[in-house]
Formats: sequence, C-alpha cells, structure tokens
Amino acid sequence: MSIFNIDKKINKIIGKEDRRTLDNLGKRKFEFGGGIDFNHKGVERIEVYRGKTDELDLPPDFEIGYHTHLSGLVAPSATDIHSIMASPNQQAEIIVGPQKSLLIIKTQKFKTWYNANKNRLDMYQHQHIQKYKTKQKIAIAWIRFLKSKGLLMKIYKRGVPIKFGGVRTIE
Repeated sequence: MSIFNIDKKINKIIGKEDRRTLDNLGKRKFEFGGGIDFNHKGVERIEVYRGKTDELDLPPDFEIGYHTHLSGLVAPSATDIHSIMASPNQQAEIIVGPQKSLLIIKTQKFKTWYNANKNRLDMYQHQHIQKYKTKQKIAIAWIRFLKSKGLLMKIYKRGVPIKFGGVRTIE
C-alpha cells in the first residue's frame, strides 16, 4: 500500500532543530510525550511531558502528539492507537525511537474502520504477536495491517527532517 498522501502536497516540516529535540528525547532512558503546534510559518512550539501516560490533554490548537518508545521499535501499540483516536483535534502522532521515528496520520477511512472495530483492536494486535516470531516481524506486520485499514504512516531516520502533508494548521 502506498503512503503517497503523506508526501503529496507537503505543507508541514519539522526541521533539523526541532527534529534534534525529538531525537534527543528518543535516546533517553525514560519516556516522554507531548505535542507539536504549528502556525503558518512552521513549528510554533513543542510541549514536553516526562513520564508514561496513556493520554495527554493537549491544547486544542496542537495538531500533532508524540511520544517515545524505549524499546526502539516505533510500531504503535493498540493502546497508542486508542489514545490517538480519543483526541478528536489531534490529526497525527509521531512515535520517536532512538534511531527512527514513525509519523502516523489519521484519515477518515481509518476513523470509520476504528469506530466499527475499536473493541477488537487489542485482539488484532495479539493475533499479530502470536503469528510472527521476532519483534521486528511483528512490528512490520502490525504496521501493514493498520495501513491497510487507512492509517497513513511513514518512517523517518534519525536526524532527517519530517516533511508531510495531510495535516491542517489550527489557529
């Protein structure tokens, strides 16, 4: 499945300086999360919260949430998906690992699928865990499954600016 929609009509960039901030959080030995707010010029502010939480109450004008994965795998858990979907104003999420980051953008197609299947999401993830032997294969299969249901996702290597479309600025 193509992820061309993330790259089509690029209107958001998390540049080198802001990317360095996220990358440094991804190398820490404890979890961080927060939000990224954009204005018409680019990143306006990044909020940082230390500690594990399942859901952050971001201000309504923050377009993107993010959190770190200490394991190094950037595949979202079912809990991550539930948290992303629980925030109606949040349009995207970035999962930051020590070497890579995964950008996830919600779509109407995925919202429709999720609303019909949210009670089975944990079961779907468990099926992928049982089917594959290594964490890497589980992560790849799980990402493919979620993409097939309509989530847009793209992996970015550490240090590479995150450029994407499909997210509108909320002022």
